[in-house]
Amino acid sequence: MVTERSCLTSVSIKSADKGLTDLEITGLADSHQEITEIISFLEKAPEFRDVSLAYASAKKGSEIKLAGLSSGNYMNFKILAKYYADKE
Repeated sequence: MVTERSCLTSVSIKSADKGLTDLEITGLADSHQEITEIISFLEKAPEFRDVSLAYASAKKGSEIKLAGLSSGNYMNFKILAKYYADKE
């Protein structure tokens, strides 16, 4: 679900009912393009519905250095989605 230049920092279940789970997915990416690719992947997966970007903001600083991300410059993002656990 992630690209070579992105990573997830958390996946939270906000609610679950009858096989439908509301998710909040947060992470870091090198650019808006990386976030777009993650969203595109989720939209194409049959288990996910109503995928939307809640926010994306540029961050600078050397406090976060992760493999694949540029030196301290990254995008912080949150994606909302519905996951159908029973989808086949």
